Amino acid sequence: LSLSLQKRKKIESLSEGLIKKIEAVLETVSMVERKNSEREESNHEKLSNKIRQHFLGFIQDVDSELTPAQRSRLRQIQTRFLIRRNGLFDFLGDESVQAMFGLELQKNGIDSRIAKGLSAQLKDQEKRIFDKALDVWLADWTKEQRQIFDREWKKAILSPGGLGQLTWHLAYEKTMEFKDEPQEDLFRFRPNTPVLLHGAEGNVKVLKPFKEKVEFSGLQQLYTLQRAVNSSFVQSSIELVEFQQNEIAKINDEFARYKSTVIASTARQFNISVRGVVEGKYSDGSRKEVVLYDWPEDMGKIDAANEKSLQKKARSCRQEILDVLLPTQLQFLNQVSKRLKIRSLGPMADIEHGELCELLQLSEMQKQSLHRNALKAIDMIEKETRQVWRDSLSELVSALPRHLQGKIRQMIGKPITSGHCDLHNLRIALAR
Repeated sequence: LSLSLQKRKKIESLSEGLIKKIEAVLETVSMVERKNSEREESNHEKLSNKIRQHFLGFIQDVDSELTPAQRSRLRQIQTRFLIRRNGLFDFLGDESVQAMFGLELQKNGIDSRIAKGLSAQLKDQEKRIFDKALDVWLADWTKEQRQIFDREWKKAILSPGGLGQLTWHLAYEKTMEFKDEPQEDLFRFRPNTPVLLHGAEGNVKVLKPFKEKVEFSGLQQLYTLQRAVNSSFVQSSIELVEFQQNEIAKINDEFARYKSTVIASTARQFNISVRGVVEGKYSDGSRKEVVLYDWPEDMGKIDAANEKSLQKKARSCRQEILDVLLPTQLQFLNQVSKRLKIRSLGPMADIEHGELCELLQLSEMQKQSLHRNALKAIDMIEKETRQVWRDSLSELVSALPRHLQGKIRQMIGKPITSGHCDLHNLRIALAR
């Protein structure tokens, strides 16, 4: 929107005012719930309406700070976001949208078959761009090397929305440090992984994070070890016997009880009541605990206080678990954990550090071109998805009544010019 510094500060001030108003409403909700054992729907509806009014007031205040050109541009960005989320026809069929833009369009008069047909085409387009990106990235590989890669990775990353995942993998940088001493840490390395910034217009930009030195706390190291030894795959790989499993379970239970005591103590310190602790699971099947607090004001302070109190006990429990394991088991645990971690970071990490590195036997020239070709593949994905996005919207608009097409194109605005477009979300929206 090309806002001046003065306008930015003004809108930031309006945002802070909105947050304070909403916090006041939420505090009212908390008081209502404490007074009444059963929720009163009428009260909640009134409070919801208050929040809605605060939002509408904020939008009007922001609009008054913008020029007509900036307001028009903001509407275009909002329109693209809603089209990406809801699909063009559902968006245009909404009464409030029609009133906002002065449209006269009957929803039942729109042929949704066109949208659903485009949705099916987008799936094919995604796969075409995906295959082309792999061809650009792995252009210097032999046929045999490519077959190995396809067998190990192609199916794993070729999924709905896989283009975004592939872009993230391609932007991965080689900044990993390994420490193989089992007593020091199972696997201590921090990859410089990219960040995907999702824009309201439907585009996704890849950002490189700052390189920073990361220190692993005793609590993080304990959790890492617990998740590893609780995994049935790891237990089988390092041949963990029943006696060892029982001993490790006792240590984990002891830490869980100590942690509950610390959590209760911290809650009292901050004058916050704990509603309960819910047991959940990580994706690998290991347990995790989710603490339910009663309206904490600053979750960061509570987490920091808990972690500080748990550090010493965590280091002690971690060492006790390591002492249960035999030297050969520690060695295998280190190797298995490292392989699993590398695999979780994607194909680029596997090619450079994992088992795939040994299988492929890449030449020096191929290694040097790996990241260079990855950047070319990202550039190709961005250009191709932006073109598909433009073509899809153009075809949709052409299906509308002729007298509305000019107004709709004006609503959508200029084509996206940066990042790659999320075709998967657009495909879902069109299929509705």
